[in-house]
Amino acid sequence: MINGSGGGGKSGGSGSGGTVRATARKADPYKQSLRSLSTAEVVEILCEGPILGLVAEVDEGEAYIGKSIAFDDTPLMSAAGTDNFSGYNVKLRKGTASQNPIQANRSLQTTITYDPYIELTETGSSQEINLPEADSLKILLYAPAFYGQKKRDGSFYDASVWFSILVNDNEWIHDCFVGQTTGPYQRQYEIPSEYLAERGPAPWTVKIVLDAGNYHSNQNYIHDRIY
Repeated sequence: MINGSGGGGKSGGSGSGGTVRATARKADPYKQSLRSLSTAEVVEILCEGPILGLVAEVDEGEAYIGKSIAFDDTPLMSAAGTDNFSGYNVKLRKGTASQNPIQANRSLQTTITYDPYIELTETGSSQEINLPEADSLKILLYAPAFYGQKKRDGSFYDASVWFSILVNDNEWIHDCFVGQTTGPYQRQYEIPSEYLAERGPAPWTVKIVLDAGNYHSNQNYIHDRIY
């Protein structure tokens, strides 16, 4: 708050006074809205021969099977019946002769790492992938931080960057990063085998292009660089 008073009048005149009040604008707080999501598939072999099921399933029913499965001593479901994890799926086979096999992801993966990271630009970043046996391609995009900050008062706001992923110059997806995070954020895209087959045999040229106006060279107040 700023207080000021007016001066008095000249000799022989009457003085006047006044007060000017200005209140500084409160900065908008930081809001964490971008969170990376990772998925793991775990296959456990518990015993030979038929079993009744896991303890919680036998005692309380199939809906509570998560109480008997834990990661680092933290069960999927608490004793009260609330989930400690979200988005999980449990497939159980009890060892009978007529059971169907578990459809697990047993495929081999080849990882191609780029050092330094490839920066996305409006002119596009291309890489040729020559893996004739591949049945899909996974692309991992990464941002060290992703947010905007106003110069006037330091308020945080959502950053937004649109981009296209192309295979052999054909657009596969048009998507965006939008939100706030002061820490690292990553997102994975998987180009399926059906789409690769439409583009012909390997090698495939994968290109990622930012929309016009979505690249900011000055990162002092907008942090939206994607690799």
